Amino acid sequence: MIVKKERIDFLLKKAKEAKEVSKSTYNDVANYCYNSFVIKDEARDKDAIRSIETVISTSINTFVNTIMTGVFSRGANWATTKVNDILFRNANSTEIDTAVEEKKKTLNENLEKGTETAFEYINQTNFYTEISKSVKDWGVLGTGAFKVVKTGDINKPFAYLYMSLDGLYFLESQSGGLDIVFKERYKFKQRDITETYGAKATIPEDLQDETAEITIIECCVPAEGQPGKYEFLVLTTDYETVIYEEVLSYKPFVVSRMLTEGVNIWGIGLGVIGLELFKELIRLKALREEQAKNIVKPPYIVRGDTQLIEAFQMKSGRTNFGGRTIPSTGGEADNENFMTVENVRVSESLIPVENDIAALKNEIRELFMSNPISDVEEYKNRSATETQARMQIFRTRWSGPYEMLQQELLEPTLMIPFRILADQKIITFSEEGEEELNLDFTTIQYINELSKMQGLEKAQNLINYATTTEQLKQLSPSVALKTYEVIKELSLMSRVPLTLQMSEQEFIAEQQQQQALKMQALQGQENMG
Repeated sequence: MIVKKERIDFLLKKAKEAKEVSKSTYNDVANYCYNSFVIKDEARDKDAIRSIETVISTSINTFVNTIMTGVFSRGANWATTKVNDILFRNANSTEIDTAVEEKKKTLNENLEKGTETAFEYINQTNFYTEISKSVKDWGVLGTGAFKVVKTGDINKPFAYLYMSLDGLYFLESQSGGLDIVFKERYKFKQRDITETYGAKATIPEDLQDETAEITIIECCVPAEGQPGKYEFLVLTTDYETVIYEEVLSYKPFVVSRMLTEGVNIWGIGLGVIGLELFKELIRLKALREEQAKNIVKPPYIVRGDTQLIEAFQMKSGRTNFGGRTIPSTGGEADNENFMTVENVRVSESLIPVENDIAALKNEIRELFMSNPISDVEEYKNRSATETQARMQIFRTRWSGPYEMLQQELLEPTLMIPFRILADQKIITFSEEGEEELNLDFTTIQYINELSKMQGLEKAQNLINYATTTEQLKQLSPSVALKTYEVIKELSLMSRVPLTLQMSEQEFIAEQQQQQALKMQALQGQENMG
């Protein structure tokens, strides 16, 4: 074992401590958002099924479907890869520019082919169903996880496996990445070891009996002295038996978070943010039910003969003895055979509670972006741009989750299979198949509804910049401002990329050319006159 068991024990204890901060909150949220989910961190029996408010479950499903269709389009190539120009130039700084450009061009062509190949394999797997379960945990609780498993099948070299948060622990590395991950797996038998890790896996002594069950620990840690490599270990809980060990070029576990706050490394999801809304909705619905009962069956006060009171029944169609008539003289009734019944006055309107419930439901829908154009139930009236509208809301409202979605979820979903296929020479970067490419030099460009929203924002930003610049060019001389300096300042405020900006010399030359064209046009008009 490359990694010392003392190191594993230290990291696992720290990871378990980190999880305790969020575990109780996650379980509280799960009570309102999941039919049976609960984090136990131990072997579980059958979980009890509980009912979930329709507005909550529908809003969550809409949110998950929006992310899956807008980001992981089923059957589509939702990303491309190319060489990172800066990193590649730095790595080839000793070569002449023409050679570097030619080499980069070839690699980009191979990366494009390799990406297409990777998506052909990805779209044959179970990634859509498995990742959608992870996306639900990511969006509702704040942390989702899945594993990419090598299968050994040449036709389907890898598969995706959703991982519940039971027995899942992780730590951030110094670079901020989730490079240290542990997963406890419960009730493993001898045949489970062989089926999961192959015939070469070591069978622990406690599993010599085929009916015996134990808990095992999968862990992934950076391999010491091997940059970009990861040690994948499967151990018994006492760390004495190494069941399986392998050095990989990728992290098999993918843990993604929606939002993070402070020193807590576990994520914060929309369910955590909306927890008080869920609690208040349940409270108000219980209040409405109680209030409705009081209106339909109001409480009564009964006075008079005890025997009559005991025999008295407030049921439809029942006849009760009423005793003798109360004297008209105003005297007291004979209480021995007479009783009176009075109902207690209560509010006869549910409108205030109904309004509060409706407002809470709307807040929950807005939280999960389930009604950007029309109410979530009004599916027949939805516009064709519903997904784009939700992606726009997500992009503008949740800039942090947008970045983490790309870094912690989208990138590994593509690049882990890419590396597996490259390791197996299914994807190559030269005709001989011998040259290897450091995939850390690659840049991913996404082609989905979410990235389109980002592109539209950039385009709109440039349009606004161009429009304002044209107005300033006309205004600057009249207000004694230096035209180029004004435009330069505006470009900084608008965050226009430097590659798109003119230098001062180019700006002056362009202005002179425009002036010359204007003069030629005026001369042409004079000659015609």
